[in-house]
Amino acid sequence: MGKPRQQQFLQNYMGGDLGAVRAFWSELSSKTTVQLIARSPILLRMAIWVWNDVGNLPGGLAELYSAFFDAWIRRELEKDLTAGSIRVWNEDQTREALALLAYSMRYDGLVACSESYAVNKLQSYLGDRSSDFIARVVQGLLIEKARNGRTIQFQHESIQEFLVAVFLTSHSEHELIQSNHKLDHRRWSMPIVFAFELFEQPPEHFVQTAWRLAPLLVCAAFRD
Repeated sequence: MGKPRQQQFLQNYMGGDLGAVRAFWSELSSKTTVQLIARSPILLRMAIWVWNDVGNLPGGLAELYSAFFDAWIRRELEKDLTAGSIRVWNEDQTREALALLAYSMRYDGLVACSESYAVNKLQSYLGDRSSDFIARVVQGLLIEKARNGRTIQFQHESIQEFLVAVFLTSHSEHELIQSNHKLDHRRWSMPIVFAFELFEQPPEHFVQTAWRLAPLLVCAAFRD
């Protein structure tokens, strides 16, 4: 997405407020991630969401996803409460369930899955609330139903990749493997990037497996 389209995109999402657009662009331009974010409509949309929610932008890409994700969860739960729904899962449970689903799909090499697959994968965590949870989250921004109505998927693969990293940093006993127990760097490269940014101190087994998959990413992570 070129600069004219970026500016038009910002104006459309910020209600045509040129002052807000300039302030946002000034903040974004001070970040090392500016080029990556500005060229991606979904990242730019996330950045605008975070900017409107907290008034500033984080420096790292994983921090941006994390801030956006937390804001999205709060907004969705507030919408449910406003509509009179009974809250059956809290912010931590929502975060954990979506991370578990993302990791399970990555493990099995899936970009899209059936709703029954998703419900089954969440049974161990949410029990009989799994079906209601999936039915609710497909109404939001992060997960969508395919046009054929038979499968669901994360709105963008990078959202799934970030949530895989969230799962790995919360459950460091899990390794970077998949169902056939072969390592595929294409499947795990971006989760590795996000995980290194999220980990306070990555466990040794994670570093070793990441090194086998993508040594340059590990070098870059420790250099930063």
